[in-house]
Amino acid sequence: MGDFQDYYTGRRHAPVMTIFVGGNHEASNYLSELRYGGFVAPNIYYLGRYGVVWYKGLRIAGISGIYNETNFLKPRKESLPYDRSTIRSVYHYRKTEVTALQLLRPSNETIMVSHDWPEGIYEYGRKDQLLRCKPFFKSDMEKHQLGSPPLMGLLRHLRPSHWFSAHMHVKFEATVPWKSCRENEKINKEEIELELTDASEETDDLPTRFLALDKCLPRRKFMEVFRLAQQDVPPKLEGLDFFYDPEYISILRTVERYRKDIESAGLDLPEDLIITLHRECDRQRKLLEDLESHKYRELLQINSQFSETADASAKEVQEYTNPQTVQFIEKFLAQP
Repeated sequence: MGDFQDYYTGRRHAPVMTIFVGGNHEASNYLSELRYGGFVAPNIYYLGRYGVVWYKGLRIAGISGIYNETNFLKPRKESLPYDRSTIRSVYHYRKTEVTALQLLRPSNETIMVSHDWPEGIYEYGRKDQLLRCKPFFKSDMEKHQLGSPPLMGLLRHLRPSHWFSAHMHVKFEATVPWKSCRENEKINKEEIELELTDASEETDDLPTRFLALDKCLPRRKFMEVFRLAQQDVPPKLEGLDFFYDPEYISILRTVERYRKDIESAGLDLPEDLIITLHRECDRQRKLLEDLESHKYRELLQINSQFSETADASAKEVQEYTNPQTVQFIEKFLAQP
């Protein structure tokens, strides 16, 4: 804690590639400058408010921040200087970000990362053991407020191979057996599902393994090592180590184009908007796929170059324009 500036300035170096999402205790002003993702320091990559990348054959999706019912449907308006309200609301994810991830096709070949837990995930693990460690969780469980209802809806939609979280300061494991869930489908009334899935889509019934870890402190369970099988890389991107997921880019372009419509629609999107979003995603996907191979690879490859944009010793907070964000917008959001 408190030594990030050493990594930012290069005095210390992350020994392995580190990919992370934001929670509710990071420097929100800095992460906001990298809202589409980017390197916060050499070898430390932020996924953005939401994002999907490939790294050495692993498809990694993520959403930053935590759920807040009051702010979930509000558009983002936070800017520096933050006041007592916006210093918190800035790290509350919005419906637009969850909607974007709901537009991804379900895939058991995806790893999902979030800070807070999907609400109800405790029903799929050792709930009794969890309550012995954290007895004060019981009240929130009874009120369906221990985790995030939108993330449980997203979990049910995506059905990833793994879902990693933190936030609750305790190690907890669970396995969601989708086959039995399908046979005994029961959606919690508190759960928020945005219903953007094409009903014709069929998904595997392979289970999702959920893992939350404890705080990074002595004698706490804050680390776990996995051996994960590499997935088949999308066509034309073989040989690249680190690149944006093409489906994600298609969705991001779509969501940015229809952001105001999504924000003004309330919790349940109208059917005509859902159809429009799917059609635009398909159009954007085809625009990418029609690119020549070398242009396609160049466009989606993530630039690993990092440069400092702020004085690490500065005492006053100010807003900076991050060149990584400028480059991202020029590459992906200035397109048709």
